[in-house]
Amino acid sequence: MKAMPATAAVESGGGARSAPLYALVVDDDPQVRRVIAGAGQAEGWEVAQAESIDAARRVIGSREFALIFLDKCLHDGDGITFFSQLRERGVRAAVVIITGQGSLHEAMEMLTGGAMGYLAKPFTVADVVEQLGRAGALARPPKSGEVITPTAYQEHGLVGRSGAMTKVVSTIHRIAPTGASVFITGPTGTGKELVAREVHRLSRRAQKPFVTLNCGAVSPHLVESELFGHVKGAFTGADRDRVGLLEEASGGTIFFDEITEPVQLFQVKLLRALQERKIRRVGSNRQIDLDVRVIAATNRDIKAEVEAGRFRSDLFYRLNQCLLHIPPLKERPEDVLPLVSHFIARESARLGRRVSCPVSLIKVLEGYEWPGNVRELEGAVVTAAEVCRTDANSAGVIQLSDLPDEIRAALGDVGEADRSVLVGSAEDLPTLADVERSHIERALRETGGNQTKAAKLLGIPRRTLVRKLSERWRGGAGAS
Repeated sequence: MKAMPATAAVESGGGARSAPLYALVVDDDPQVRRVIAGAGQAEGWEVAQAESIDAARRVIGSREFALIFLDKCLHDGDGITFFSQLRERGVRAAVVIITGQGSLHEAMEMLTGGAMGYLAKPFTVADVVEQLGRAGALARPPKSGEVITPTAYQEHGLVGRSGAMTKVVSTIHRIAPTGASVFITGPTGTGKELVAREVHRLSRRAQKPFVTLNCGAVSPHLVESELFGHVKGAFTGADRDRVGLLEEASGGTIFFDEITEPVQLFQVKLLRALQERKIRRVGSNRQIDLDVRVIAATNRDIKAEVEAGRFRSDLFYRLNQCLLHIPPLKERPEDVLPLVSHFIARESARLGRRVSCPVSLIKVLEGYEWPGNVRELEGAVVTAAEVCRTDANSAGVIQLSDLPDEIRAALGDVGEADRSVLVGSAEDLPTLADVERSHIERALRETGGNQTKAAKLLGIPRRTLVRKLSERWRGGAGAS
């Protein structure tokens, strides 16, 4: 497999690479500064260094930084206070807090106060690169006409820059080390299991098992065996001992996906196990201590399920020590671009060739409803990356025609002339008259043929619209 470029990512139509972004490392440990600066330079950043708050103040005034790595404890002051001062001064740079393990609680408080993330010592170069990637996506939103090209693919971390996803990420960082039970809500395909895995990855249980159970697939007759396991001979067909999922997850995390699906018996058995913190295999008298963190998720309205009596309120209150909600993708279209960037980076690495996507096409995708949410977007990018035509350098550029049929059909309101412009297809470039006609037709469709509303939508006087209609579609294109 070919190595993918390690730097970011947005090129103009002529292929010129954007100017580098600037980062600042504020830490009194020269080794920490060298590691972060080296990682940043390898990713195409210009990295300045400051060993104190006083030095940082002088450097920050010299240029606009996209990212500041800030040590919490410096010999000439407190990083938390300095962070507050930066925000009061209107410094717009994303801030990543550098902290020791013993100061994680204060780092979490800074996340809720607006910090983008934190690095807990000892950290790895991969940790630094992850923060650089997030800050780069925030600092350099691409413009129409540019092309999204792959960065180095990052396996971990949630992708998104919307306010909703920023809040989710901030909450995850705050609660992950605590061990609290988490309840995740959101439509199918929004990434509830990814959120659960991220909570586990950032927790103190990260080196222990992460076990998942699709609750909707559990047979009512096998509830106890599935959860607690059984011993040989406990029932017909039990020809050997079996460890249950709760025991399998011991020391780690168990994720109950679609927890509102099972019958009441499942809820009763699970509640009792969580209350007693002990389990017993079917057919055995020996009790086993339960040491597991529980994360549950549903695509239903959990409060409505509780009120209707379909989900036990006592179980919900036990699981709901922290509630995380992931909105549907159509409510956060600003996440489409970073998600597409993430998926083409992964697919470029998998296919061994560079795949890119015009930003103009992403503008079209941002207007799609995405009923399947992030899962549907991921599938669309995977399909398009596979089938898109390659150039002389074996690089592929995704076009609207490469997307799955059902998505192209749903985007049918975009006229053919509009499509050519949006995806940058030079050979099919429409005439200006064609583009004008397409826009007028679309405005009339959007307003149900109301010429007054259509003219307002187009930003022209109604009499101008009437004149254009009489010139091009004599015989009536819509009633007022």
